[in-house]
Amino acid sequence: MFPSLDDPLWADQGPDRKANLIERSAFYVNFEIEMSKEWAKTGVWNPDAKPATKQETMEEKLERQGQRIVELEKLFEQKNQLISEQMKTIRQLHSQTK
Repeated sequence: MFPSLDDPLWADQGPDRKANLIERSAFYVNFEIEMSKEWAKTGVWNPDAKPATKQETMEEKLERQGQRIVELEKLFEQKNQLISEQMKTIRQLHSQTK
């Protein structure tokens, strides 16, 4: 229902082009006003939108992120231990080749 750039009115170069564009704009403004009235009656702005299944509170989100941080810290510690063991093995091998 919105204007299209394919609308021949945009290409119109006649002397009444501005008046026609204003008239067409008024049509779309009135259309939007009527739609807004309908949406105000129902309280639904976009009837095609799906309602959220669960609203996550800020506290829940922070808790979830905190748990993820703890998991990542454990993973980093495990990787650091593995790297330390690998470096120890490399040093041992290097000292044996001398």
